[in-house]
Amino acid sequence: DIIYKSFNKYVKERIYMQFQNVMDVVPKEFSANGNSEEAVRNLCDLIQTAGGYSSLTIAGTNGALRKLANVIPNNYFADSQREAKAKTGNIGEWEGKRLMVIPQVIKEGTFELALDNDILFIMGGDVKPIKFEFIGDTRTQEVRDGRINNDMTMELQVQTCLGMGMMMPSVFGVFRFAN
Repeated sequence: DIIYKSFNKYVKERIYMQFQNVMDVVPKEFSANGNSEEAVRNLCDLIQTAGGYSSLTIAGTNGALRKLANVIPNNYFADSQREAKAKTGNIGEWEGKRLMVIPQVIKEGTFELALDNDILFIMGGDVKPIKFEFIGDTRTQEVRDGRINNDMTMELQVQTCLGMGMMMPSVFGVFRFAN
């Protein structure tokens, strides 16, 4: 269980770093700030038109996706969106755009959230930006005999090789909710 949790934490941190690195290369034209549904819609329209996409995916932390849901009047929600909001905290889809959750992580040695809950990434198409690949087999070496280590400790080492990358569409944008 400890190995699974630490591996999961490592992968989430790497996903976080991938999205943080992407924020630095977004062209100024495809970045916007605001607190209204109209501001998000304008950036989505620009990205969809500039990229020639038939659909968009909006990615963000649960907190950011909740902020998106909060700028939309509740009387515009479909019943399925109300149910999704009650179950998961976000509405699942907005104006035909798929909403994708980026897993939140905690900064090392603190209880602070690492990802910004004010940022949405807007990407063209039905994109899955994180590419993940395991290479080879996972190896485990276990020392159960307390006589091998001088201090009589036992240890378990797990080795695996993996690759992770991010493939963004040619046109994508970042929306930041203003405080």
